[in-house]
Amino acid sequence: MIAMKSWAAWLAARPEVERDFTRENAQAWISHLTGTSKADNTIATYANAIRRFFRWRDGVKISLESPSQKFNKPEYHDPKDIYRMMDLAGPRDRAFIGVMFNSACRISEILTAPMDGINRSQSSIRVRRKGGAEEDAVLLDDGMQILDQWLEKRSGISKYIFFDYFEGDTLEQKAGNARRQISQLAKKAGIREKFTPHHLRHSKATELLGKGVPLSLVSEVLGHKNLNVTAKIYTRLIPKDRKAKVEEEIRRHKAGGAQ
Repeated sequence: MIAMKSWAAWLAARPEVERDFTRENAQAWISHLTGTSKADNTIATYANAIRRFFRWRDGVKISLESPSQKFNKPEYHDPKDIYRMMDLAGPRDRAFIGVMFNSACRISEILTAPMDGINRSQSSIRVRRKGGAEEDAVLLDDGMQILDQWLEKRSGISKYIFFDYFEGDTLEQKAGNARRQISQLAKKAGIREKFTPHHLRHSKATELLGKGVPLSLVSEVLGHKNLNVTAKIYTRLIPKDRKAKVEEEIRRHKAGGAQ
């Protein structure tokens, strides 16, 4: 959705360009982005979204020259490390870390999760994903219990679970403040390497895969729209005795998508 809106805005701002969603205009836009400060991974994501659009609209597979998407090896930690951090934290930070870890959500998704999106019967919260779509993110393990412990102590009438409890006027400022808090707690817990909130997401995904949870379900928990993205990021971390099963799952997924 974001890619299509951005492409449409780019076309609308250029009267010399025919304002049609054509393959040529798509390539022109992607080439334009490549010459800007946009990250290669972001441009690659936009290009993939446009390819999916053409498959949906025209039933055709188009080629676009774009940067390749690069996936660094995810940094993760033993759940015991995460809970040691939580034991050292105050009520808000304990809940924030616990909810992020047990939902495997991104920091922006948890910061902007609304109070009216809490569903105790489903043990879930409503979040806005990276692409803009709203989804219910399940709180695994003791995630809902951790959240309820915070809500008992939480004051104020904010419509967000956490947003108004971190300093800063904007989402970016509040996220920066939350990152600093989490980094400091990691140091107190004896985690020597640099720790970011995204490590919580990687740690939960790695824990689930280690327990034998199918890659497709892990992908759903992470909010990935494409199983291949999950595979590229996490298959390097799958235990050797499970690699064959996961690779077979990926092959079946690719074969099904090709039909």
